[in-house]
Amino acid sequence: MEKSSRSSSESSHDSETPFLKDFEKLNGSTKYIRVRRRLNLALVVPWVLCVVLLIGNVLLGLRIDGAIGGPSIGYWTELELEVARREVPATLKRVRFTGGLRFNNTKQLYREKEPGITDYAGTPTPEITNAWEKLISTTDIFLTEKEVRENIEHRGTFTNLPHDEPLYTDPFVGLNQAVPTVFHDLHCLDKLRRAIYIDYYPEEISDVFWPHLEHCIDSLRQSIMCTADLTPIPETYTTLKPNGSALPIFQIEHTCRDFSAVQRWAKGRDALDEAVWEENAEKLKTGRT
Repeated sequence: MEKSSRSSSESSHDSETPFLKDFEKLNGSTKYIRVRRRLNLALVVPWVLCVVLLIGNVLLGLRIDGAIGGPSIGYWTELELEVARREVPATLKRVRFTGGLRFNNTKQLYREKEPGITDYAGTPTPEITNAWEKLISTTDIFLTEKEVRENIEHRGTFTNLPHDEPLYTDPFVGLNQAVPTVFHDLHCLDKLRRAIYIDYYPEEISDVFWPHLEHCIDSLRQSIMCTADLTPIPETYTTLKPNGSALPIFQIEHTCRDFSAVQRWAKGRDALDEAVWEENAEKLKTGRT
């Protein structure tokens, strides 16, 4: 009991202090007068600065997430599909690029190939053609009316359609369609590759061959300029280069989106593949994932 009890003077002091801390006794009497205490700036200023910095950090975080005006500087950009934001993991990976250029001892330039890495370049083979088909895999994807409307409400790309051009609706399933830019870019790159080896791909020649290639060149130009990757490509010294001594080293790491995750998501909405489009459409229309 003794340990838990306190003296009467202590109790009296405690009872007075919380409520009368801004008052002082008048001439030793029991009366109190209100006093104005000066703030100690040395104590107050650091706390004010902490509060200001805390608010600043919160606002910066909101801006990064796109909650305040201005473009988002996070994983997603403001024009991308809202449904993709919900369904695709916002995962970044460090990916080491391959296919660098080197000079041999006779000063001949060659492209390096790495064992176990799928080859997408070089003289065409059935394996290379198949690799590109698997890489692109999907071009057109299904979107529900709700997903398109959501994009318009957020002032996405569907907002910019000409008023006299209605959205395409698949006549069999009643869903809208779109082409994710990444797969259009890959499609265009493959078209240019095929044009280089047109003797191997004679089926590419048609009335739309040259307009298609011109479109692809300009589209890829804009896409590359849009992403504007500033990852530095180091240059090393070499005595093997015939006209100069600086040799770029292209096998470096870049920070990339998880392409496999993007590819899986798009495949689940594939609107062209005969093996899956009906099932994909049914899942979207019934709300199944």
